[in-house]
Amino acid sequence: MRERGREQVRAAVEGELRLLDPAVRASARLVRELLDPEFTEFGASGRCWDRDSVTAALALESSGEAGPGGGPGDEAGPGGPAGPITATELVGTLLAPDIVHLTYVSERNGRRVRRSSLWRHRTGAGWRLYFHQGTPTDPADPGPARPAAAPATAAGAAAGPPTADGTRGTADGTTP
Repeated sequence: MRERGREQVRAAVEGELRLLDPAVRASARLVRELLDPEFTEFGASGRCWDRDSVTAALALESSGEAGPGGGPGDEAGPGGPAGPITATELVGTLLAPDIVHLTYVSERNGRRVRRSSLWRHRTGAGWRLYFHQGTPTDPADPGPARPAAAPATAAGAAAGPPTADGTRGTADGTTP
């Protein structure tokens, strides 16, 4: 993988994992720094979120006041307590010099959700999450056959092997 591509994928993965970190989720300022002003999410519940609604919902989640339907991504389940979020099967693909596509599976309180994120880079603003979609999956569903990847947390990441053109790989840019 070209070094520049590794850096771009790594930056997007780091941003995505920061958004899973409870300390970041509790800070409206930090969440807004990571979300593009034009951010849109299609949540696992089917609800459409924008930057302001996600920021408000995460503040409620952090205070323990999230109501039925949970917050963005709805990993907590209807009215359920928010537990830690883990990410597995994390794969990053450089689509263009300023666009990275990430896919992974999140799990929280036993609920698995397949996730897709588009990160875009803007001069002066850096990498920000532009689009995100979550689709609930059966916990027993193994998903597509891929090499096993280690779980990722806010402290680190794992991803699939690179493609022939070198645009996919682990978060640290190495090949498994």
